[in-house]
Amino acid sequence: MGDGQHGWAAAEWVLLIRNLFVREEGNSLVLGSGILPDWTNTDEPVFFGPTQTHAGPVAVRFFKENGKARFEIDAEFSKSWNLPESIIIHVPGYKKIETAYTCPKIFTLEENQT
Repeated sequence: MGDGQHGWAAAEWVLLIRNLFVREEGNSLVLGSGILPDWTNTDEPVFFGPTQTHAGPVAVRFFKENGKARFEIDAEFSKSWNLPESIIIHVPGYKKIETAYTCPKIFTLEENQT
């Protein structure tokens, strides 16, 4: 990076962290794909946001409730002119969920059987 580029490095770091939780692929939103297994093997919630997307602000939260893995989306897409084609929840170690933008706010995740 060299001298004078520290702002770029900080911006790239913020984008990296954001993309762990929320990223756009075409006109779809991919959520949770960078959440590390170490973060999901605890009873503490993991959350990020709100962050701006092409469809509007989104916040996400992974947590466990009664022994089940849950993924919560807090988004206000109804005010957007550019609604996502789909929302893909793809937390490592759990089955991928793909749904329309009119999705429920909380999903129960099923573990992958590998």
